[in-house]
Amino acid sequence: MEALPPPIATTPELTPVRPPPGSPDFKGSTGAPTLTAQPPEAPSQAPQPMTALEFLDPGRRIKTVPLKHPFHWDGKKVGSVSVRRLATAEVASWRERVAANQADSYDLYAMMTGLPAPVLRGLDSDDGDEVLAAAFDFLPRWLQQEEAASPAT
Repeated sequence: MEALPPPIATTPELTPVRPPPGSPDFKGSTGAPTLTAQPPEAPSQAPQPMTALEFLDPGRRIKTVPLKHPFHWDGKKVGSVSVRRLATAEVASWRERVAANQADSYDLYAMMTGLPAPVLRGLDSDDGDEVLAAAFDFLPRWLQQEEAASPAT
């Protein structure tokens, strides 16, 4: 049989560790109020005016993609999706929403098609590929490079 040490006669005394200043528990040690970090507020800028231009060749700014798998949405049959080029201000607005984690690529494609992002995500995969390929061709060059370099969202 193994010999065990004798039992401890008294309760050990432990000295509590004081939290460092600025930590969430620092208040408990000094009574100082705790400040909680608030996310920075987005600047509330009024949208800048944009002129709707009458382009000389409007047909080059829109592409209609026929769907192999039409569907009903919002009480209407959808058999094709029209994709349009965006104005500079529209792309800038989308970028601001992305920077605030309020948008992704499908929100940009939604602006280009007039269909909500969840509907675009719900397309048959073959139809979705065709619509997104048409939209990709209409993206600004800098964004095409960015989208090509990032994983699909």
